[in-house]
Amino acid sequence: MNILKYFKYTFLLLIFGTVQVTAQKIELETLELDSWEVYTVFQDVTISYKVVDCDFNQGFDQQLVLLKYVNNSNQKVILDFNTELYYNGVCKTCNMNEYRFSVSLNANETIEGECAYGQGGELQFFSKSIDKKVQLSEELTDFELTEFNLTSYE
Repeated sequence: MNILKYFKYTFLLLIFGTVQVTAQKIELETLELDSWEVYTVFQDVTISYKVVDCDFNQGFDQQLVLLKYVNNSNQKVILDFNTELYYNGVCKTCNMNEYRFSVSLNANETIEGECAYGQGGELQFFSKSIDKKVQLSEELTDFELTEFNLTSYE
């Protein structure tokens, strides 16, 4: 009976294409500004990130981490994941449902974050203030994207 359950699970996995992936924790001290780095690649989907200084016309200037998603397949995919953000070495978002995000990518589509207000946490997150007028004690020291689920649609 166990082998029947195994085949049933394998069959469902092949139909829906859902995969669990875990990627590495990134320490910001070692990163260069404005350079895309590959975070992880799986099933023809690439996630990259870069750290940028953003000079906003309104509000305070800040450093952000931008994310980019590339779907290299000929199928639409939906990617779900958790974002763990460590400020001054302490995870401020671990085990919080509001930091679970979803990205929908059409076949061969690329979506990337930019220096703009109003983008969601799936495209950007705050690193630190770079505005001389706004001094914040908390700075992003590490981040990790976890508990990936990738679902493919034909």
